[in-house]
Amino acid sequence: MNKKVGRNSPCPCGSGKKYKNCCANLAEAIEFSADPWVKSNQLMTELKIKLENNYSRDIKKIRRDAMQSFLRFTTDENNMAPDYEAIFSDWLWFDLKLKAGKTIGQDYAGRNALVPILNEALDSLNRSFLSVYCVKASMDNYLQITDLFSGEDLKILLKEPWETEITPRILLLGRVVTIMGNPIFSGMVLVLQAAEDQELFLREHVKHWQELIGGSISEMFKNHGEVLLGLFDHAFHKNLIRLQELYSLSLTPTEKEALLAGLLSSDYSLAFQIEDFDWYKPKAQNDRYCRIAVGEESALISADFLKDLDEMKKLVTAATGKAEMKMVHSKLAESISPEDLRWWFLIMKDQETERWLSTPLAELENQTPRQVLTEPDGKDRIIALLDEFIAACETSQFEEMHDILIYIKDRITQM
Repeated sequence: MNKKVGRNSPCPCGSGKKYKNCCANLAEAIEFSADPWVKSNQLMTELKIKLENNYSRDIKKIRRDAMQSFLRFTTDENNMAPDYEAIFSDWLWFDLKLKAGKTIGQDYAGRNALVPILNEALDSLNRSFLSVYCVKASMDNYLQITDLFSGEDLKILLKEPWETEITPRILLLGRVVTIMGNPIFSGMVLVLQAAEDQELFLREHVKHWQELIGGSISEMFKNHGEVLLGLFDHAFHKNLIRLQELYSLSLTPTEKEALLAGLLSSDYSLAFQIEDFDWYKPKAQNDRYCRIAVGEESALISADFLKDLDEMKKLVTAATGKAEMKMVHSKLAESISPEDLRWWFLIMKDQETERWLSTPLAELENQTPRQVLTEPDGKDRIIALLDEFIAACETSQFEEMHDILIYIKDRITQM
């Protein structure tokens, strides 16, 4: 803010107050405060109040949809945990792009003039992003941390000394900003006393995510902080995250023969043959979705979880010599090219079959189709029921549902 503002003039921050009753008072109050954390936090809080006041109508309109986007990778995507509220607010203001590809914070910076200390603080908030940090040491009101993914060391100013015992794997999910030269956390920080496998889960999934979308770690976290929140949330609850990944690769006749031979000597067995593909799944029974489908000129690899996916890709590469596979779909990178939609719909039909087989149906006295199939006439009952559903679809506009039901029936006939 280069132009001098009169004390009785409207404050250029856009608050509607006189300058003497707004940013002038703030600058003076900050100047006389002795505690560096209080100074930094006061500046940050004042900025967030200004954003809330200036964009309250916009936020009200988008809050529900934004919350769904923010939570969509968490273990409970329908409910906002109280600890997530402050993290969500920062994500909403400083990460989520809305108007003309800008965040609320960026839009506010472009529309209003601020006193230098507020402008510097807003710039730091606009550049900030979520990350995961390992606690290394504490001294007085400072915490020594290291970014789990970039390896950057930081010395964070705290409100009060860290009193928790420092063990090898205390992980923090938070947003670091530098205010008046002091690196501090913005808002809430989530704490995880991690076991080795939880830290490994985070490292492996972030590495895989980066391989999928490319770019730097900081760009990933800035543009998709909700993904990192989801991964941290799954690590905290010790749950695997369903990635719903699908890869395709082209095959020559020799490569197809080699892949089928490799599958024959592996832990996978032929489950069924549908739509010109031989479908293989693990011999060991489990509830995890894993499929390798082999066609005349193509193969498809689909799995929900990263560990299964890595094992399947290694198997296919060892058999065919092909390490490069085309990513068709991933929950971490959801765009699907038009030419690949056929593969995604094919896998979706197979996944829907598995879901349907395990769903209690009123038409089956609340038994699942899988349960009914164990009965002497169970297969005939299921096929008759599917024929009813298919006939109903033929008189409606549900073409996709009709295709799914035909696929389910084909699967049932091969059981």
